[in-house]
This record gives sequence, C-alpha cells and structure tokens, in this order.
Amino acid sequence: MPERPVHHLCDLRLAVPPDWQSGLTTAKALDLTIATDAATNSAATLWDIIPWAALVAATATFLTYLAGRLAEVRDRRRDTFGSAYQAARGWIEAVYRVRRRDDSPEAQRQIVNHLHDLQEQVDYYRGWIAAESPTMALAYDELIECIKAACKEPLQVAWEQPRREVRGWTRPEDTHPANDPNLQTADSDFRTAVRRHLSPWLLPRLWPWWHYRRLRQPTPPHRPEGSTHAAE
Repeated sequence: MPERPVHHLCDLRLAVPPDWQSGLTTAKALDLTIATDAATNSAATLWDIIPWAALVAATATFLTYLAGRLAEVRDRRRDTFGSAYQAARGWIEAVYRVRRRDDSPEAQRQIVNHLHDLQEQVDYYRGWIAAESPTMALAYDELIECIKAACKEPLQVAWEQPRREVRGWTRPEDTHPANDPNLQTADSDFRTAVRRHLSPWLLPRLWPWWHYRRLRQPTPPHRPEGSTHAAE
C-alpha cells in the first residue's frame, strides 16, 4: 500500500482556493483604503482647527492688551483730574494760610509765592482739560470761578487783619469758603462729571455734555478788521 504524502503546515496555503485568495486581497485593500481615508480626514480636521485656535488666542491676547492700555490711560486721566481738583481747592486753604501768617516779610512773601504757584497750576490744568474735553473745561472753569468767588472776600479780610495767635486761629465770625452753597454745587457737579467722563460706557459720558450745555456760549461771527456796516 503506497504511503500518503505528508503535507506540512506551510503547504496549507496551496490548498486555499484562488477565489478565497482574491477575497483576502480585496479585504486587505479595503482596510488600507479606510485607514488612509481616516488619516487624511484626521489631518484635514487638524488643519481646520489649528488656524481657528490661533486666531482665537491672538484675539484674546489683543483684547487683554487693549483693556490694559485703556485702563492705564483712564488711570492717568484720573490722576490728572485729581491734581487739577487739588490745585483748585488749594485756594480755599490759602485763606487759612493768610489768616495764620507770620508778620515777617519773608513769611508773607512765601504766601504770595504760594498763591502764584496755585494760579500757575490752575492755568496749566485749564489748558490740559480743554485739550482733553471742551465740556470738562467748562466744568473746571465753573469750579474755579465759584472757588475764587467764595475766597475773594475772606482773603481780603484776612490780609487786612493782624496776625492771629494760635488760640485765635478760628473765630466765630470767620467766613469759611467751603460752606458756600454755589461752591458746593460746582464741586459736586465737577466730581460727578469727572467720574462719568472716565466711564468706559457711552451713556454716562453724555451726562457732562448735557449738564453743562447752559455754559456754552454761541460763537460770535467773525468780522474782518476795518469792516463797517452802513446804518439803515
């Protein structure tokens, strides 16, 4: 009896039908195509996300920088308005300096120089505020006028009076400019105008323009020099 041939495992592939082999090749090709498409779609999605993420990050950085710069500008304006307010209120304190002055010529000269310095500061801040906002310039001018009107008579009386002793620095008959009602109203209006002028919102910033509209004077028409009008 003839011996049957022994087939090794490695030879089993020879027993696979040809149609089966083609099916396996097709399946492998299909898997490869799906994997390639997935990788391509993943890469396309990644490239779609990266520019938008970079744009969002750049926008957030710019807005943060812009908000910081606006805050710095607002703080600088607030400090300047505060210094202008301090210079204006310095005239009120000047009344008490004159009342408590020393009789020596040097002490009186120091007070006079102090008053000159106050006027220089007020003129400087008037120009700065006018460049910043014509409406706020009207508010500051009204504050200065009310302060000087309230301090005019007390200053004159204080210069005419002799030097006071420490116990007599304040007398019942003394006039205190800070108690003047017009000054108090102008002071309150100016502080409100500054606060709303520095607001980041548009609507509060319109309040100074509306409140001080009464102080706007119509500009007279310009007439060339030498022009005459015939009398009718």
